[in-house]
Formats: sequence, structure tokens, C-alpha cells
Amino acid sequence: MKNTFLLIALIVLIGQTSIAYAGSQLPVCQAITQELNKVYSSAQADSYSLRMASKANLKDDSQLIVQAPFVRDDFVWTRWSLDSAETSPKSLNFSSSDKSKNEDLRLQINGFEWWRGLIYKYLVDNDKALQGSFHNAGPFGWLHSSFWNVFHFEDQAYVMATSGLYRPISVYLLDNSQSKEVCQVEPPISVDVKNAGLDLAYRHGLRYFMTDIKGHFGSAGSPYYSKNHDLMLDIIYRPTVHTEEFESSKEVDSFLYLAQSDAWSVRELGAAKNIASINRSYLEGYFRDVSRQLDANNLASLVLDKVYSDYDRKQLDEIGRSQLKQLANALSNDDSDSIVKSCQAIIRSKSFDYYHDNKRSMADCLSIVLDKPTVLDDLITECSGSTPNCSLSEVNAFGKNLLMYAAHMNNSKAVSTLLKIPELINARTINTARFDFPLAENMVTYGRTALMYAAENSSQRTIQLILDAGVDPNVKDSMGNNYFSYMDKNWRFNSSKARAYLSQSGPSFNCELATSTREKAICSDEMLSEYDRELSYLYSESYDQSPNSQALKTDQIRWLRNIDQLCSVKPNIVECISREYRERIRAFEFIVL
Repeated sequence: MKNTFLLIALIVLIGQTSIAYAGSQLPVCQAITQELNKVYSSAQADSYSLRMASKANLKDDSQLIVQAPFVRDDFVWTRWSLDSAETSPKSLNFSSSDKSKNEDLRLQINGFEWWRGLIYKYLVDNDKALQGSFHNAGPFGWLHSSFWNVFHFEDQAYVMATSGLYRPISVYLLDNSQSKEVCQVEPPISVDVKNAGLDLAYRHGLRYFMTDIKGHFGSAGSPYYSKNHDLMLDIIYRPTVHTEEFESSKEVDSFLYLAQSDAWSVRELGAAKNIASINRSYLEGYFRDVSRQLDANNLASLVLDKVYSDYDRKQLDEIGRSQLKQLANALSNDDSDSIVKSCQAIIRSKSFDYYHDNKRSMADCLSIVLDKPTVLDDLITECSGSTPNCSLSEVNAFGKNLLMYAAHMNNSKAVSTLLKIPELINARTINTARFDFPLAENMVTYGRTALMYAAENSSQRTIQLILDAGVDPNVKDSMGNNYFSYMDKNWRFNSSKARAYLSQSGPSFNCELATSTREKAICSDEMLSEYDRELSYLYSESYDQSPNSQALKTDQIRWLRNIDQLCSVKPNIVECISREYRERIRAFEFIVL
């Protein structure tokens, strides 16, 4: 209750400060402040209106349609007409449709970048540019700009702009071919994310989760650029306008495909869900502090579930759904032949949509069986026979083979098994930096070996298995990095504290006191013991960093209970624990590192 009263007092104080500040502003700034307050009190406000940004649409290179952020009698928004178009280099030149206003101001569009949108600038006399070049929209929310917003107020020309959601709106006066900032209008919010105890959840759970996870999942193919980013921020900053009941999101076929497409994507998706679970603890506590009247659990669900419901891929047809179901059944039954056939059907299927034509391969699909020892043994036996095509020897579009996948996932058991195939040991990925390859900038591989993947991502024991196979640690990738260079990137070795803790044998707990099925399985398996010790270290580091350690502890206890329930009913408990621990470790890697 004390926290609630403090927050109410803070809101009142900020409101009074905003009113006082608005009173000292120019009339144009006061008017914009009034409109912004209306927008922020509306549950229907979208990310554009919250930014006070115009929606601009260029049709057929000839018609520029601008939807103004609000309508008032004392605001006259500039309309643009095409004057000329140049083809080399391509540019479009617009002038004000109302010749009596902005007669000296011209708009030039001189390019397009897929991730930042249209590149444009305003020109005045003698083609002098005001404020340089700007970008409109693009898929990244923080690059939305409202510099389309040229308007007249009391016979003066102005431009207003914002650099992103919940950022100040800058208002510029245009006078005699010059621009001058006259004020900044602050958004009417009362939440300091960091001081509200949401710093860890926001920075790592909301922002990095949506934009910085690389690979098949994340920044290379994720739609979590602006829409979900804005939604999450909006619910955190304006929870009272989102109290409506949230309908459970429907399953998105292509998101299910992502969950069983390759070992990397499976782990990243699992890590994302772990981060979401951690966020739930933060968000629930935060919403309860904001108001006792809010449905904290419903709001937390709205934030987290929306991430999955808005995954930006096309829906599958019946053939695609059937293929997904067949693969899921084959995986659950450890049916080697059916798994191979299902993988072949899916990678040849036209039912799936791929980002940048980054199509899956047999290596990608079979990487999801790395925790299935019986399936791997079956495939090893097949490859040692007279079969001309060994499925385990295949590589994906980047030249990544299953041994590299296993090393990347720190799966020492799979590494040990796959080392039986000699051609995998010294193989290299392709050097995507040498040509214009799809996703090259996001997934540069630089001619890596399995040892390099292990050195960067695995424990000492996994690394040693590959070294013992006779791999030369001095071999370099195309950037001149060798095994030791990659070791420097591995959090297990670049911290004396981590090295000391992880050098100890066994799990983080006393096996003589083990009581649960999970604990006993961990104590009897060397790889699981390593996972448990790694997770224990990362959890401890997260706990020390957390602004709300109790919420993190609550989620960790809940996660352990869920694993006990989930894995105890699985036919292969080691496979289940291995996968769940790797995903949890990955989640804490994002939070800590």
C-alpha cells in the first residue's frame, strides 16, 4: 500500500510539473502537449499516434499521401505535390501543394533502405538542406521519425519530430530558410523503468530478446523489431489502458516450424520463453505496485503472449501442417527412418516461407536429434554401411555440419558420437564474408571449424574431445582467428571467477542429498552435472545484478518445479533435462553477459 501511495504522489507531482512546464511553453508547444495528453489517455492509441508521427505513403513515385497525427483548426498540415523525378540517381522532388505556404520549402526523396525506409531531406533556397537527411519508418521502431510533419500554426511554419516511442518531441520553427528548435514536448508518463525495478527485465527480456538474438531466430529473421517492442513499452508505461481481457493467441504454424527446424532455433526459442517467464515475475510485481485495481497476471500475459501471437510468417496450408505433425510424431517416437523421411519432406516442401530464402537442409533438420542417442546411433550405423549418401555428412547453406551444431550447443555426448565420422572433424563452414550471401551480415561464418564453435560456446570437456581427435588448434579462420581467439569469447574461461567455479567436478549441489528424479539424473550424468554447475553460476550472477532478486528467485523455483514435473514423465529424462537446462543457460547468458 505504501508503494501505491508513493506512486500516486509521484504521478501527481509529475502531472503538476508537466502543467507548469506547458504553461511556460510557446502556444504551438502547448497545443501539441494538449494533443499528446489526449493520445496517451486513449486505449486506441497506436505506436504512430503515441509518437505524434504522420503516416506517409508513396504511391507510384508520384503521389505522396500523408496522414497527419491529429486534426485541429489551428494546425494546417502541408500537402506535397510531385515536381520532378530523376532516374540517375533516382530522386523525387516535391513542393507544397499550397503555393501560398512553404513556398521556399521543398521535399526531396533520394533513396530507400529496407531497414530504415525512405531517405529524404528538406531543401530551401539554393538547395540548402535543413537538418540533413532523415528516414521514415522502416521495420525498426526506434527509427520512426515524424519529420513529414510540416505544419503552419498562427502563420508560422514548423516541423516536429521524435526519435522513438516515449521520446521527447522536438518542435522546430522554419523561418527565412532556417530551422530553430523552439521546444521539446515530453511524453506524459510517470514510470522510470530502471527505478521501477524493471531494468533487468526490460533491457534483456524485452529489448535484446526481440532484436539482438542472432541466427535463424532473432535479428536475422525475427519480426520483433517495432510492433512488439512498442506494445511492451506501451503496456509498461500505460498499464491502465490495457486492462481489457486478452484473448489467448492462436498457434502460428510457422512459429511451430521454427521450434523444430534446427538445434539453434529450438534453443533460442526456448531461451526466449525462459526470459519471458522471468519477465512475468518482474511484470506481475510491477503492475501490482502500480495499482491494486489492475489485473497483474492478465497484463503480464498480454505482454508476453503477444510476442508469440504476432510472429510475422505466413500461415501454412494443410500439406505443411501435416508435414509438421508427421515430424513431431517421428521425433516423439525416436523413429529414425520416419525422422529422416519427415526432414526430407519438409526441406523440399513449398508450404513454408523462408526469410531471405534461407532454406533449411537435412543438417538443420537432423540437428534436432542430437539429444537422441538411439537415433544418432542408427544414423551412424547407416553411414558406416554401403549407403552412398550419409545424411549425417550433409551441411546446411552455410556449410555447417552436425558436429559443428553439437559443438555449438555444448552437447558433449553428441560430439563424442559424431567424431566417429572422420569427414566432419576438420570441415569448415563457407566464408560468407567473401560474397553477397543471404544474411551474410547477420550470420558471418568466416570458415569456422567444429573446434572453433566449441571453443566459443562449450565447456572444457567438450573442447577436449575435439582436440583429442587430432584437430590442430592453430588452424585459423578467414579472419585470422584460431582456437585460442575463440576461447577468449567464451564466458566460461574469460572470467577467473567463472573458471574457478566451473573447474570443480559434479553439480552445484551435494549428490548425497539428492532426492528428486531430476537431481538423481544430474548426479549420474557428467554432461548434466556440467550444465547444472553452469546454470548455478549464471543464476547467481543474475541474482546479484537483479534490481528485484526476489522475483528472479521466485521464477527459478517455479522453473525447477516445472522441470521436475515435465521431465519425470518423459521416456528419456536425460534428453528432456539436457534440452531444458541448455535453454535456461542460454537465457541467463543473455541476461548476465
